[in-house]
Amino acid sequence: MYAEPGFYPYTAELQFYQPVQLMLGTKAGTSAATWHSSIVGAITKNCTNFIAEGALGLVDQFKNDFQRAHQ
Repeated sequence: MYAEPGFYPYTAELQFYQPVQLMLGTKAGTSAATWHSSIVGAITKNCTNFIAEGALGLVDQFKNDFQRAHQ
């Protein structure tokens, strides 16, 4: 990603992994991401708190999706 001088690109992502069983008749198990979301942006040096705010937004998004799925 190209950013103008003084801007710093970032990305933050959150994934929820759960155990899964493969359907190949082998009963082999592994884990897989069953939920994923991310944000991208660009900030200046004095706005690094936006990264933390974005990450907290991802956590809230997961919490809401999880609660909606398990009502």
